[in-house]
Amino acid sequence: MSSGKRRGMSMIELTITITVIAIAVLPLLSSIGSTSRTVYSMGKHQLAALVTRSILDRLMLLPYEDCRKKCLELGSEINVIDDEEIKSLISRIDFDQKDYDQMTCRVIVKDAASVEEQELMFIIEVLVSWPVPNSAERRDFSFKTIKYENRI
Repeated sequence: MSSGKRRGMSMIELTITITVIAIAVLPLLSSIGSTSRTVYSMGKHQLAALVTRSILDRLMLLPYEDCRKKCLELGSEINVIDDEEIKSLISRIDFDQKDYDQMTCRVIVKDAASVEEQELMFIIEVLVSWPVPNSAERRDFSFKTIKYENRI
């Protein structure tokens, strides 16, 4: 029996072990970061879809002429939280308001191609946009529909 047997790991073995573990864990950490950015982006898209659909639904409930007037009033870009109905909805559903603070919306009206059709219908597009974090870029989400005159 040799009394010179050592127990434990040498400094080289310890360094190699830590390096191998670090190399194995780095892709996992990168994947977690990428996943959280994707989930954040999907959340923003869902909120934008809810806002867009809410505005579009309210417009579609109006009579033809009132709808056209309201759409033209909403033609300039406004902050989402400046819309009283959306502000009321946010307070009732208990969404975190910071998700809405930089979202803007705009309603775009496009007339039909022919003069006859212009008296009967128009296209409504509701566009909601928000800034991309740590970037000058903005993302947007929109829905389009056709508003028909009731006499069709």
